Amino acid sequence: MIIGGIVFDTTATISSKAPSLSPTSFLNTSSPGTVRKSIGGVGRNLVETVWRLGVPVVFVSALGNDPETQELLRKNMRRMDLDMTDIERIQTGVNAIYNAVHDPTGQLLVAVADMNVFDQMDPHKVESKIRKHRPSIVAFDGNMSPNVMRTIALLCRELDIPAFFEPTSVPKSLKLFMYSEVILAGSVRYASPNEYELEAMSIEAAKQLSSDRNVPEMDRDLVNWDELPSYIHRFVPHAFHLVNYIPNLFVKLGEQGSLLVRKPAETISAPKYQYFKPEPLETKNILSVTGAGDSFVGTVLANLHTHRPSMSDDAVLNRIVCNAQRAAILTLKSDKAVSPNIEPSLLNIQ
Repeated sequence: MIIGGIVFDTTATISSKAPSLSPTSFLNTSSPGTVRKSIGGVGRNLVETVWRLGVPVVFVSALGNDPETQELLRKNMRRMDLDMTDIERIQTGVNAIYNAVHDPTGQLLVAVADMNVFDQMDPHKVESKIRKHRPSIVAFDGNMSPNVMRTIALLCRELDIPAFFEPTSVPKSLKLFMYSEVILAGSVRYASPNEYELEAMSIEAAKQLSSDRNVPEMDRDLVNWDELPSYIHRFVPHAFHLVNYIPNLFVKLGEQGSLLVRKPAETISAPKYQYFKPEPLETKNILSVTGAGDSFVGTVLANLHTHRPSMSDDAVLNRIVCNAQRAAILTLKSDKAVSPNIEPSLLNIQ
């Protein structure tokens, strides 16, 4: 089950012919380019990725009272052979909208996200859907309200269902710590932050859940620093700290690759980590960065559902990350939020 956002995306990409001295030179003026509208959102993108991998999925989300965009979504969901039974209608809400501006290489310059409709989702309705479907894993994104997050965490503990948190952005990642029960429930077993979300979550966890309110110093002898890019050195202590609260971290590092950090069940053991170099990809082949991280996470989710790895399955978990990086590459080479070339072969761990 994926509990997350449906968003109507407007993506503006500045033309490569537009003169530029620096990224800031695009500000305070208009630039030639292209504008594309599509249906996206982290939750919806995760659903499409899982669906393309051939894994059954239930989607729980919310829509505002906008008939035109609702019809666009129905067509999109029908294409994936998914119904909208578990999508709540918020009669007083406006559909979520994400407006992004990309530079000529496809990198994000600035974006504005109106996600207020998700704050109106009813936690009791979310609870009833989890009880009804009893999924193998529940993934939720940072668009959910703190109350919904608390409901998910406590119910997943009751039903012994692992929960997976996709932070979505730095501000939204902090919602996870608004109620201490969310982390202390112990059901949030997985998270997929990028490096900045990781840092923010680690600091917030220390503030809310530790006695001295500071991220503790790590034993630097636990890591072979030479095998890690220098860029990510500052984030590793935060991963080693946060993994005490969320025992499996799939850290997305963009063009730097990814990092898997896990805390063995034995609490006295040091965290395990594995760094994954980025898959080779020439810049000229990148059409858009939109959705690449979602394709990564969706592939992780589908593989977790399919293989049900234990905490000691190093080889399986490492292969899952490799599959996820391959999915992200496919989406980077596509102009879609999720590449149509993602297919069930990415569930192969042999």
